[in-house]
Amino acid sequence: MKKMAFSVLVITMLLTLTAVTAYAGEVQILLGGQLLGTNGVVVDNHTLVPVCRLGETSGVALERNNETRQVTLTQGNTVIMLAVDSRAAIINGEVVALDAPTQIIDNFTFVPLNFISESFGLELQVRDTAGTAANAAAAISQPTPAQQQTQQTAASTVEFASYRQILDEYTAKLRAATPVIIAEFRAAADGITDITRLAEISVDKLTALAEISTDGMLEMANLWVVRGIGSEAVYNEYAAKLMDVYMDEAERINDVFMELVLG
Repeated sequence: MKKMAFSVLVITMLLTLTAVTAYAGEVQILLGGQLLGTNGVVVDNHTLVPVCRLGETSGVALERNNETRQVTLTQGNTVIMLAVDSRAAIINGEVVALDAPTQIIDNFTFVPLNFISESFGLELQVRDTAGTAANAAAAISQPTPAQQQTQQTAASTVEFASYRQILDEYTAKLRAATPVIIAEFRAAADGITDITRLAEISVDKLTALAEISTDGMLEMANLWVVRGIGSEAVYNEYAAKLMDVYMDEAERINDVFMELVLG
């Protein structure tokens, strides 16, 4: 079974992509029953907390690079990398998607409450203006079953259409590129009998094909990590399908290599 993984380059690109958010108001945040000095904010129906205030009482260390707009959070062996306005996070080298992007508001760094609570094992609560406290998991009101069904149906439709469109587009690009690449391979290999040199040309042509596949997977990753469409499972499913197309087309190029080697 083929497994898809982000390269360091892909991770860097994802951390620099931005997302559109909607600011809805403020809530009070409690850690271990103690009120933080700065309120949390509600963005796109998700509660964000000021992580610098958490560090004052929980030991979470924050380092912010204003030039790169990247944020690093550390507690014990857990290291989290985030980027301002991005829905991506890297936990000990693993890329995960956030419910809402990291934000800088009034010079404070805000991160989704549930993400921070689960990543660092913090017992966070929110309190509205009426003084009512709730656990982090219950901080946002839940939709009715009918609303959930409608949202799930709409989301599934968008997921299928978006990922399928990218898959179809890059499948066509890969299949259209293969004959051209094969023709270029034959032209470049004309008169060459050295196996090493033929292998170098073959790798060069396979790389050109792989770049097309990588572009398609980047677009799929953008849907998941940045735009919040789909999930890791959906991304993996469609990225694997695109990789299958690449492997089939790469096999055609490899057949030419073998033909040239065997004469």
